[in-house]
Amino acid sequence: MGTLILGYYSSVDKGNLCMLKGLFYFFPNIKKVYLPVLYSYVENLILKKEGFRKNVEVFCLLNLPKLFKLILKTKKILFLFGDSLTGSYGFFSNIFAIANLFLLFLIGKKAVILPSTILPSKLPKSFLKFFLRKVRKIYIREKEKLKETKKINERTFVSKDLSIFYLNSKRVKNRKRKNLIIITIRNSFPEIVKIDRRKIVNIIGKQLTSFLREHPNYKIIFLPFQIGIRRKNDDRRILKEIYNSMENYKEKVIFVDKFLSLDEILRIIKGSKLLISSRFHPCVFACSLKTPFIALKENFKIFSFARENKGVVIEGEKLRSLKKYITKNLHCI
Repeated sequence: MGTLILGYYSSVDKGNLCMLKGLFYFFPNIKKVYLPVLYSYVENLILKKEGFRKNVEVFCLLNLPKLFKLILKTKKILFLFGDSLTGSYGFFSNIFAIANLFLLFLIGKKAVILPSTILPSKLPKSFLKFFLRKVRKIYIREKEKLKETKKINERTFVSKDLSIFYLNSKRVKNRKRKNLIIITIRNSFPEIVKIDRRKIVNIIGKQLTSFLREHPNYKIIFLPFQIGIRRKNDDRRILKEIYNSMENYKEKVIFVDKFLSLDEILRIIKGSKLLISSRFHPCVFACSLKTPFIALKENFKIFSFARENKGVVIEGEKLRSLKKYITKNLHCI
């Protein structure tokens, strides 16, 4: 019998995909996993392109008879995203978190929560403790939260993010770094940080335009990290808005408007001089590939990772000084 994975969103997000690949390095004895997702047809296409064959069986999350049969028969159930227990993305995120906690409570000692960010949470700690007390193991990414999380479940351990296990096994060819700066921003970033969308688009667009005016030998790559099945999750939307705001400098911008493989993305990051991202995993990739990065803070996990790995964090009104941060980081290379 294989291993069941719960809490997996979709491989349209390159961070998720890299974590799935890292899983087989984190648990080298795992030979096969069952992966319930909402869009199973799309997931199968992506995983085949990425080299997964018989070791991952994808099925639709709505196939409840198969899902419950696997929950009952599987000896170990891996919960991939503890982040979805934090309720950090608004009302529906809270509902999703509570549903996941209830499921973990029912699974009990079969469940292992893989390296995630559990705290801080929008949900009360007493609530988390009640639902997570029976879980076999919890792995968290942040050392500073170990003591606090142990109060929820004493079987808590610190581990690197799953994606790092894959990245450490992968040899990306050394490439001469070109004068390229990568921008990758989550489409819902303005809503998460509670700043008007048009304001963020205009600020970033003006800062990038000002930088290109002073550094004509540089180019900017807009690189969507998630090309969503749902329009609201498609990073191309906000990147396109920023791109359109840079009217006089569009010839200096490369807009990636197609689905790239994980390896293609890694090669682009490896060959660039700087990455700017509001997403967690692009910063992890950049750090592993020794590419300097600037994190646009949207939650605790990206802030904590940047602080631990000597990355620069920009928050709120500091976005107006983005050009200064870019120039300063390029001078350090």
